[in-house]
Amino acid sequence: MNLASFLRYVRAAGAHMILASAFVSGVVASAGCGGADVESHADDAHDPSVVGHGVPDLRVAGLGGSAALHLRALRGKVLLVDVWASWCGPCKEELPMLDEMSSHLASKGIQIVAISIDESRADAEAFLKSRPKWSITLANDPEGKTLGVLQPPKMPSSFIVDRDGTIREVNAGFSRSDAAKIEAHLIDLADPSSAKTSSASAPHTSK
Repeated sequence: MNLASFLRYVRAAGAHMILASAFVSGVVASAGCGGADVESHADDAHDPSVVGHGVPDLRVAGLGGSAALHLRALRGKVLLVDVWASWCGPCKEELPMLDEMSSHLASKGIQIVAISIDESRADAEAFLKSRPKWSITLANDPEGKTLGVLQPPKMPSSFIVDRDGTIREVNAGFSRSDAAKIEAHLIDLADPSSAKTSSASAPHTSK
């Protein structure tokens, strides 16, 4: 999915036209996208919140040497599912930080999955060449199926998923300070003692 396609998604999701217009201006000016809200504040029916629901049965192609991705097949692990694109400035800042995080979290049963919504696979692959090797699981969704099922409120957006396959938190947009908070939450979910103490307050899973 390219920028124009993403903007059509923003409008279809019910976001204000003025918001989409502001997003275009911001991207043209700074090649960024972290401030692009997708949700409609005028109509709660378009509320994209997926927190407390089961991770969708999403299947997309692998990228950068990773095998094809089936999200539900990863149940039993703590996941961070990141939605990104090569045309998104904050995404390109975030992804290397997530990769560094992944290298020392894998031993804790935590897997980081990054799904590109680039329409052009070549564009996504070109960005991936910025690092000699990636430890995160990479996938490409040129059809934008990810947007329909996860409904990211901004680009990038990261979805924290517990071992039972329940989406526990959404980190919308990205700033460098987000990395430490994301890592802390992932470690909390991966720690069995932490999971037991929080089980009474765990969100309802919708399958």
